[in-house]
Amino acid sequence: MTTLETEDEADLGDRLLEVLPGDGGTIGNLAARESLSRAAGREINEEDYEEVKERLVALGLIRKGNGRGRTKKEAPAKDFKAVRWASADKLRAQMDAAEYKHLVLGLIFLKDISDTFARDQFPDQNFDYILANPPFNISDWGGENYENDPRWVYGRPPVGNANYAWLQHMLWKLRLGGEAGVVLANGSMSSNQSGEGQIREALVRGDVVEVMVALPGQLFLNTQIPGCLWFLTNDKTQCGRDRRGETLFIDARQMGTMKTRVERVLTDEDIEKIAGTVASNTASSWPGKPRRTTWK
Repeated sequence: MTTLETEDEADLGDRLLEVLPGDGGTIGNLAARESLSRAAGREINEEDYEEVKERLVALGLIRKGNGRGRTKKEAPAKDFKAVRWASADKLRAQMDAAEYKHLVLGLIFLKDISDTFARDQFPDQNFDYILANPPFNISDWGGENYENDPRWVYGRPPVGNANYAWLQHMLWKLRLGGEAGVVLANGSMSSNQSGEGQIREALVRGDVVEVMVALPGQLFLNTQIPGCLWFLTNDKTQCGRDRRGETLFIDARQMGTMKTRVERVLTDEDIEKIAGTVASNTASSWPGKPRRTTWK
């Protein structure tokens, strides 16, 4: 067992602060130790790393991140608003600042941010309708903390991706016969990593997937990847005809018009076509088997 000299510990402490994410994000301890070793120009063993880390934790300069084995730099209180606004500016991406201000000023960057998974703001309520646009493919959502969560009716979501955690959270918050619309990355419809394929199969076999819409890419200014729409319900006998055993698939990947070189928009006609198809599926009779609709 080794004990660091005070001077060496202080130097390593400064170097560790330098390699930790400056935006308030977390980093795995193994990755942090490897980065520290590179910065120090020598191999830092686990004991020395833990000694340096615990010293910084005691000083209030860093704190342990969500879950096991993660570390996070503590943002100074005086920079709290600056960090929030820097995050907002990063989300702005290529959107014009004059347009973005109307969105950001009313958002939560200057308010208390709550963790939906850890702190349900409506613990005793369920809803008739839910609309959600959660972050795509978020990996650092603390999934290791929810191993036996009652929301995972269709399977435990992978620790490294929150997509199927969001879907099951929305289903959990629906009243009987309620409906949810969720925007996710297009990959959520086909990914088989870490059991996602099995969860998706369970959702379909559980008859809670009403409609799937594959969207074109470049609809979002902060990412070029295509998205998709999940429409979920826990009772297909309500809100229209009996649709049990049916799932509507809509391929809208060729729809939309390029507004700029990097931004595609769905026209009013496009939206009406998608919405009208979904509405007619609910109201009219058609063969009780999944079908695929493609527009070009």
